[in-house]
Amino acid sequence: MHTEIVASYMQSWLDQDETRFLSLLSPDVLIVESYGPTYRGHAECSAWFRGWHGSPAFGRVTRWELGRCYVDEKRSAVFCEWDFECVYEGKTGGFLGASLYLVRDRLVTELREYKTEREQFRPINLAGRP
Repeated sequence: MHTEIVASYMQSWLDQDETRFLSLLSPDVLIVESYGPTYRGHAECSAWFRGWHGSPAFGRVTRWELGRCYVDEKRSAVFCEWDFECVYEGKTGGFLGASLYLVRDRLVTELREYKTEREQFRPINLAGRP
């Protein structure tokens, strides 16, 4: 059930569907992006969503693939890995990431995103394998 909420959240960004986006969030939601910005409540989340997709940025999520998900039903928490790509202010970008979703009454009450670099390497490789 909770992973469906995560998938629907991601799809709302892919579809630029503000109505669906807001319908998944509790009225007092807290969202923390991976690089620091925070948004609380529907009004701030709506302004963020509209600003991200509208002028002058004209952002568009071009791919957001859900990876492994871990659900803690007792705490109503979902932790998911994902692969994200977008066009923002005319520049194409992307990164790997993970999010912690806290859910109450089928609504996201808190969402925290974490970024991981796409290019990964082994600085210490004692086995000599990639």
